[in-house]
Amino acid sequence: MANNVNFERVASESLRRLPSILYEWFPSGKLDGREFKIGDIQGSPGESLAINIQTGKWADFAADLKGGDLISLYAAKLAGGSPSGKDQVAAAKKLGEMFGISEQPQASMIPEWFKGRKNEKWVAQPFVPDDAPQPPNEHFKYGKPTATWKYFDNQNRLVGQVCRFDLAGKKVVLPQTWCKSATQGGTGWKWKAFAQPRPLYNLASLAKFPEKVVFIVEGEKTADAAQRFFECNPVVTWAGGSKAYKLTDFTPLQGRKIAILPDNDQPGIDAAEAIATHLLSLGCIVKICRYRTEDDHLPEGWDLADEDGKWDNAYAWQWVIDRLVPWEAKPETQPKKSTKREPQPDISPEPLDEQKYFSESAESQELPPYEGFDFEPPMQKPFRVLGYNNGLYYYYPDGASQVVELSASAHTKNNLFRLAPYGWWQSQYPHPKNDVNWDQAANDLIQSSVNAGVFITKDKLRGRGAWLDNGRTILNFGDQLLVDMVPTPFSLVASENFYQAGPRIPFQIDYELSSPQAGALIDICRMLRWEKPISAYLLAGWATIAPMAGILPWRPHIWINGPSGCGKSTVVREILNRIIGNIAIIAEGKTTEAGIRQTLGYDAIPVIFDEFEPGGDSKSNSIVQEVIELARIASSGGHVVKGTAGQSGAKAYNIRSCFAFASINNGTQNYQDLTRVTALSLQKPLRLSKTEKNEHYDLLMTMIREHLTREFGQRLLVRTVKNIHVLLNNSETFTIAVAKHLGSRRIADQLGPMLAGAYLLTSTKKIDVDAAFAWIQERDWSDHEIEEADKNENQLLSTLMQHRIPVQTTNTNFGHWAIGEVVSVAHGLKVTDLKQHEAERILAQYGMRIKVNSASASGEGWEYGVFISNTHTAIKAILRGTPWEKRWNKQLESLEGARKPEAKTSLNGTSSRMVWVPVELFLDEKIDR
Repeated sequence: MANNVNFERVASESLRRLPSILYEWFPSGKLDGREFKIGDIQGSPGESLAINIQTGKWADFAADLKGGDLISLYAAKLAGGSPSGKDQVAAAKKLGEMFGISEQPQASMIPEWFKGRKNEKWVAQPFVPDDAPQPPNEHFKYGKPTATWKYFDNQNRLVGQVCRFDLAGKKVVLPQTWCKSATQGGTGWKWKAFAQPRPLYNLASLAKFPEKVVFIVEGEKTADAAQRFFECNPVVTWAGGSKAYKLTDFTPLQGRKIAILPDNDQPGIDAAEAIATHLLSLGCIVKICRYRTEDDHLPEGWDLADEDGKWDNAYAWQWVIDRLVPWEAKPETQPKKSTKREPQPDISPEPLDEQKYFSESAESQELPPYEGFDFEPPMQKPFRVLGYNNGLYYYYPDGASQVVELSASAHTKNNLFRLAPYGWWQSQYPHPKNDVNWDQAANDLIQSSVNAGVFITKDKLRGRGAWLDNGRTILNFGDQLLVDMVPTPFSLVASENFYQAGPRIPFQIDYELSSPQAGALIDICRMLRWEKPISAYLLAGWATIAPMAGILPWRPHIWINGPSGCGKSTVVREILNRIIGNIAIIAEGKTTEAGIRQTLGYDAIPVIFDEFEPGGDSKSNSIVQEVIELARIASSGGHVVKGTAGQSGAKAYNIRSCFAFASINNGTQNYQDLTRVTALSLQKPLRLSKTEKNEHYDLLMTMIREHLTREFGQRLLVRTVKNIHVLLNNSETFTIAVAKHLGSRRIADQLGPMLAGAYLLTSTKKIDVDAAFAWIQERDWSDHEIEEADKNENQLLSTLMQHRIPVQTTNTNFGHWAIGEVVSVAHGLKVTDLKQHEAERILAQYGMRIKVNSASASGEGWEYGVFISNTHTAIKAILRGTPWEKRWNKQLESLEGARKPEAKTSLNGTSSRMVWVPVELFLDEKIDR
C-alpha cells in the first residue's frame, strides 16, 4: 500500500546521495554546475534531461516530462517515460530497499496505547532516568544526524541532546528529549524541546574552572571550537538559536566574569546584548566582543567555529582580547522585540517564570563595579595538539618547531620533555609524591589529540622553501620564517598549516635586483653554445622559479646534456650553484630516489643532479628511471606513498620540487618524460684554437664573477617573492601562448613557467597573451615539438624492431639482423638469402609470429602484421632496463590499428596471449593488399 512507504525518508536519502546515484542510473551523464545532465530518461548521451542536485527537481525538456523529487525520476526511468502513481510507489519501495529503509509500520503493529498519538500531548521531562534506553540514532524524516550534542543539568544528569542534520542546501537542528504522555502515561524519546528552564550546554566546565572567565558563544558547534581555543576556561551556550536565550537558566553564571562572543549578524548581536544585560542583574562582570567591520572583513553570520583549525590558541586569545569591551546596562532601554516569529522545534513550550529566571531589565539593580576583570590568558601550552591518525598522535612544540609523532606507549616522561620543559609539566600536573603526574599528562594529551581529529601530515606540514598561505608569501629558511618578507617566529604564524624547522639556509634580507641587474643572468646564459638559442632563456627562467616550487601550480624540470667539454659543468657549478646552490639539494651519480625523497621530506626546494649519467646495466638504468619518475610526480605536487618496515604503516610524501639533471646523454625515454623534462642541449666544442677557447671561457667567467655574486641569488629571490603574483599570472599567459603555438598543453605546462621566470628577469609587469605569442613566434622551438612518433608505444615498437639478433642464412652467412628486417623477410617484402619459413622460425624464438591458426585470428585482415607475445622471456630480455620491461602488451595495444585476439595462440608448443601489430607501423612503404 502507498501509505506503507516512507516517501519523505526515501526522498531525503536519495537527495543525500547525489550526484553519485545519478551516475549509477545514467553512466553517460555529466555534472554542469548545480545540474546533472543526460539526453533522456533512457540514459542516452545529451543534455535534454536536467536534474538539480540540490533539490532533486528534474525536467526532460525534449519529452515534456518533469518531477519534484528523485522518486518520480526513478519511477520514470523504470517505466520508460511518464510514471503513474503506482510506478512511484514501486520506485519508492525499490529505493527504500536499496538504502535499507524499512516501510512504515502497519496499523496492526502499533500498540493500543499509541493509537491516539496524534491527539496525545508529550511532555519533556527535566532529566533522563538512569534506566532509559539509548535515544534513536536517526530521525524518521532526516535520517542520521551529522552531529550530536548532549546537555546535562547541574547534577550531571542527562537532559537531552541536540542533533544537527545537514541536508541538501540547508541544515536542520532538532532537540531530542525523554518525554511522558500526558494522556496515556507512556514514556519514550521524542523530538521535542527541553523542559524549561533549559540548561546551558557544557555546564560541567563551570565547576572545572571555577575562577576563570566564562565564554558564551552561540551554538554548540561554536562552543566546541571555542573550547579548543580556550582550553583552560569554561565555554557555554544555550539551545534553540539566537532568540531562544529567554528560555535558558543563566543562574549558574551568577557572580562570574563573562566574555560574550556573538555571531556576526544582527540577531546574534541582539541576543548577546540581552544576555549581557541579564547577567549584570546576576552580579556578573561582562564584556562583549565587538568586531571591527572594516578591518576584520568578517562575512555575515561569522562565528569562531569558522576559524577552527586555522587559528592557533595564542592568536585566538589575542584576537578576542583586543576586541572585548565592557558592557553596561542602559536602564531605560529594553532589548529589541522582534515582530518576526522564528520557527522553533519546540511545539508547546511550558510557561516560563521570567521574573525568576530572566529579568530583561537591570533597572533598580545595583551594577557591580567593573574592577577585577582579570582577563589574562592562562599559561599557554608551549606546544600544539594536532590530532591523531592510525594509532599515532601528533604535536607541534613551539621551541623545536618540528612535528613530534608519538604512539600511545611512547608518551613517556622523556618524550614529553620534547614538547615542554619539566617546569611546565610540574605546574600543570602536580603530584604530591612524584612532582609530576605523568600518567595524567599522557592521558590528557591522547584525549586532546582525539578531540582535535584526524591529522594528515602530507596535507598540513610544510618544510623549507617558498609557500603561499592565505594570500601571504611565506619563506621557510629552516631556522627562520619570512611572512611577506617580515621575520616571524614559527609559533606565531596564524595558519592551518604547520611550518617545519630544518637545516639552516643562509639568507639575509637585502634589496631586490633591478631589471638590468637581473637581466645579466640571461646575457650570461646566452654566452653558452646551445643547440637552440631558446635554451638560454629556459635555463635562466628555471633558475628564477625553482626556489618558488612550493608556490608554483606546475613545476618544470630541465636536463642539460651535451658531449664532454661543452660546458655542462660550467652551467651547474658556476651558474646554478651560485644562484640557488645554498637552497638546493645537490646530488651526483648514483643517488637514489629514496635518498632524494627522504632528504626532501616536506621541503619544496630545488634538486640538482650533476653527472646523472644513465648506465649500461639494468640497475643503473633503474635508478635513473626511478628518480625521473619522482620528478614527474613532483611536477603537479603529487602524493607518494611508501611502505615502512616498522609498525607505523605507510608514509606519505608530497613532492614539490623542481629538478635539474646534467649528463652527456639525456636519460628521458618515454613520452611522459619527454614532455615533463625539458632537454637543454649544448653543442659539441667548436674547432677553435686553444687560445680562442680560453678567451671565450675567461670572458664568460669574468661575467659570472662580476654579476653572479654571493648576494645575487638572495636579491633575485627577493625580486621574485615581491612579484610572485605577477610571475604566476605571466606563467599562465606564457603557457596559453606556447600551447597555441606548439599545439600541446603538456609541453606548454613545462615551458610556460620557465618563460615567465625569464621575463621576470627583465620586467616586473604583466604580459598579455598577444605579446607573449608574438615573442614565442620569433623563436626556434624545433627541439620542443614532440611528435606522435615519440609516444611510448611507438618508442617501444621501435626498440623491439631495431633490436639486433643473430641470423644464419641458407648460404651459411652469419650476421646480426634487426628484428624488423626478419619481419620483412617473413612477410615476403624483402628478398635475401634468408627464406621466409626460416624467418618465421627465428621470430618464434623471440615470441613473435606472422601467421596463426586460432579461430579468432585466422580470418581476413590478420595477414599483414606481427603477433607479439605478452609474456615471452626473450622479449622481456630485450626490454630489460627500459620503461616497458613489464606489461609491454598494454603499450602495444595503444598503437594505431593494433588488436588483441580473443583466444591464445600457439608458440613453440605453448599457448600465449598476443597483441597483433600492423606491419605498416615499422615499414617505410605501405603494403599493397
